[in-house]
Amino acid sequence: FTSKSLGGFLGGRLPSELERTQPFFTAYNASNKMFAEMLTEQGVHTLSGHGHMYLDKKAGASGMDQGFADWRVVPGIDFDYNKDPHVTSQKMTPMAIEMLSDPRAAKGPFFGWFHYTDPHDVYKGHEESPHWGKKARDIYDEEVFYTDLWIGKLLDFVEQQPWGKNTAIIITADHGESFGEKKMWRHAFELWEVLVHVPLFIYVPGGAPLEINERRSHLDLVPTIFDLLGKTPGPELRGKSFRAELAGAKPDERDILL
Repeated sequence: FTSKSLGGFLGGRLPSELERTQPFFTAYNASNKMFAEMLTEQGVHTLSGHGHMYLDKKAGASGMDQGFADWRVVPGIDFDYNKDPHVTSQKMTPMAIEMLSDPRAAKGPFFGWFHYTDPHDVYKGHEESPHWGKKARDIYDEEVFYTDLWIGKLLDFVEQQPWGKNTAIIITADHGESFGEKKMWRHAFELWEVLVHVPLFIYVPGGAPLEINERRSHLDLVPTIFDLLGKTPGPELRGKSFRAELAGAKPDERDILL
């Protein structure tokens, strides 16, 4: 689920290796060196926007904002511990565009991370989406479609910028969602494929389309981001860059720990 998945991603290590509290909405201690801090030290402008109050510096106090020069949460939402009742994609994209319009993003290398959260319980239908039915999965698919529309608007903006042609784009997820598989609903404490096998799309300017079938982890994604930026990852990071594979090198097999 989100707090452990994102903690591992931002820490570049297994969440069990990081100093943290134990509850569901985990807080990561300042003693951890997150990978955004490593990027900042190497002259990379870091920015991040979110659609859930858990990621707010004050309300959630997650500690995940460490190292980010610009960290924001969309306005007009509150913290509901049991569910996510808000629709935020229509706020996320304008906020992301505003953040990416900062001159620091245009001057040099930057890492921007925007966490869209609309495909999430409580599921809500949208006028902009096709209507596939009334089941939870149908409405969830409407949310995916709606979020995709707003991510598309953000990608259109990036493509129009002078720096867009030099920008790698990564789309992934922190967890999946279950709709009755293995008698599970929503997500949290299980490790079945439907929850842990998430999408991962990477666009590298000038790269040829290809599909990598070997298993990869978000822990591998962090050193890959360093590689794409031409920066050096910290020795404490667990993963292994797969940038060479994106250029056509033969992928190696590796185990994934959950």
